[in-house]
This record gives sequence, C-alpha cells and structure tokens, in this order.
Amino acid sequence: MKRSLVSLLAIIILLSVTTAEAQDRFTITEIYSHYNGRRWQDSYLTIRNETVTIDAPFIIPSADSAPVIRVGYYPALNPALCDDYGTYPRSYRDHVDAWARSDGTDITLAMSQYWEYEIPEQYAGKCHFGEKVFLPDELDWNHHAENNDMSMGEAYALLTAKLNEILTVYGGGAMELQLRDAYTMGLYRNKDNHPLVDHRGYSFDFKQVIRGIPALGNAHLTYQHGRMRTNYPWESVYDNWIQLKMSSPHSYAMSVHLWQEEALLHEDIPLIPFDAGKAEIEKMILDGMIRHIRRIQLGYVAYTEPDHNTKHWILVPTWVVDCDWFPDAKDDFWKEEFTDEANPYSRSAAHLIYLNAQTGKVLNPMNTARNRSDVPRILTFK
Repeated sequence: MKRSLVSLLAIIILLSVTTAEAQDRFTITEIYSHYNGRRWQDSYLTIRNETVTIDAPFIIPSADSAPVIRVGYYPALNPALCDDYGTYPRSYRDHVDAWARSDGTDITLAMSQYWEYEIPEQYAGKCHFGEKVFLPDELDWNHHAENNDMSMGEAYALLTAKLNEILTVYGGGAMELQLRDAYTMGLYRNKDNHPLVDHRGYSFDFKQVIRGIPALGNAHLTYQHGRMRTNYPWESVYDNWIQLKMSSPHSYAMSVHLWQEEALLHEDIPLIPFDAGKAEIEKMILDGMIRHIRRIQLGYVAYTEPDHNTKHWILVPTWVVDCDWFPDAKDDFWKEEFTDEANPYSRSAAHLIYLNAQTGKVLNPMNTARNRSDVPRILTFK
C-alpha cells in the first residue's frame, strides 16, 4: 500500500510539472498579443558604477505558427541577370550571392561605386559611410538626404520594387522582407574622410521573412558584420541578408544572400515569453557586459545539424537581443570606432545575444566550442 501511494504521488507530481511547463509556454500569436507595441523600459546601476537605461522596443512577428524548418542556399539567379542589370564576377554566377547594378560595370565583394555622379578614378570603389542610422520605429519616410530630391520613402519603394522584379524574373519569385535598419549614406575622401560629394544617398538592410518569421541571425555568429567567437573558422558560416543602396532613381546597388526552405520539421512549437529568460540578460547588464539595447526581437536563428553540414541549416524561433556587449566589464569601445559615431554597428561591441525561446537559456557569447551552434532540443505541444 505504501509503495502504491508513493507511485501515485510521483505520478501526480510528474503531471503537475508537465502541466506547469505547458502553462508556461504559449503560441506565437499569444506572444505577439502580449508584446506587440510594448517596450522594455528600466534602469540599472552596474558594476562599472554606471547607470544603464533600457528603452527598447519588442518586435514580434504576426505569424499564425512558429515552425522549425530546414533551409539551404537559395539557388543562383539566372545569369541573364548580368546582361540586363550589369555584371558580377563569373565566379559568383553559380553561387548564392546575387548582385545587381544599374551602371553596367563589374561588381566585387568590395564596396561598390554606385553614385551616379562622376567620381575621380582614384576614388572608385572606396569606402562609404553612414551619416545616420534609423531603426524602423524611428523612421521619417519624408526625410531627405543632403542634396537629394528623393525622400527616404521614395527610395525605399523604388528599391524594394526593383528587387522583387529581379527575383520574379530571374529567381524564385518575390519575397517578404523585414526592414532592419535604414541609413543616409555618403562617400569618403581617401585620407581625411571628408565627403567626396555633397550628394547623399540611402541604404536599407533587410532580413528575409520565411513563413511569416524573419531570419535574424546564425548561432555561429555573435558579433555583427561576421565577427565570430569560434575555434572552428573552417566551418563555413552563412548568414542571411538583403542590402539595397540608392543615390538616385537610376543609380543603385544590391547585395542579396538568401535561404530557401527545404523541409518542414515541426509545424508549430510552444514558446516562452521573453520575461522568463530576462534575468540572464539583466545579469549581463549588472555585470557591465551589456551597456545598451536597441531592440528585442523574436525570429529565426540558424543552427547546424548534428553532422555540422553547413550546406543546410535548421531555423528555430529564438529571442534575439540586439545590443552593445563586452566580454569583460573592464573593456571599452575601440578608439577608432568613434570616427563613425552615428553608426552603432561600426562598433566592435555591436552584438546579438540569443535566448532560447523554449527554455530561456542564453547562448553564451563566450562559448567557443564546436557545438555552440548545434540545434537545441525542440519541445513540442504534444
């Protein structure tokens, strides 16, 4: 009798834990309803004796479900694109990198010269700079870059229409995009960084949206711009982005790196609210490692399959904290980074912190193990 009571009690406890776990996880539509339009607003006194003030928006996709999917490289665009929109190097014609230009000249992975105004040859292809960065909730579509007749909204409409035209005619069709950042752009002189021309243009960074959810990052990547913390650099790291630039209606450039869905692994998975894992982020703030947060997003992060075949990736819904992060409270910004203070992503600290959206555990940015990008265990509703 005593053994039966113990067994019954164990079953009751097990059921209560399972029920509690189920109650603590929600559908993505419930997450959207809770966080849409909200901001994380708080202040913290850190170990550096500095006050860090958080005022960051939550950006949640309005999707019907949160699937887990397997993706591969987007197939190369039809080479005829080169004839109609300018050329890109032959070595890239069978690759997923798709470049399009309006001036008919070759393009390389270096900075492209896309200004329609005549630029002295010695400056062709030199560095550009972002005068000001706008997050989506800060945008004024009527804003005009210096000496540019187009507004930011007009440039956005022209560029996105042109991209979808190219993808429809030469690729797999138009796609849904999520705007990440918008910039006003100029051209540097070679030495003193004064603008080469006083005519400014625009640049827009997007993320590809797959099944209603934006692809925000890669578990191999922690820093922005491909900076990595990994002991395994020979494993190719492929991230997803769309970058569109324009200085006039007739002068533009595009860089497009895309994924293509291969298989649906889970139709829908339960998610936890950001608040369930917030304590780990708060600890990083108090410890002087996170000093600014731009936004908190829910979106896809790419993880590797068990065999680390990096021709394919598993996209898993994940909380992503876009912030300035430092590996040590004593670290500070590099001095040279302040030559472009308007662009927060020019700083070495620009960072994405990944928070498991089913457990609330942070993917430790200091973890350099090979398995840091292994796909996490997936919990289902069943």
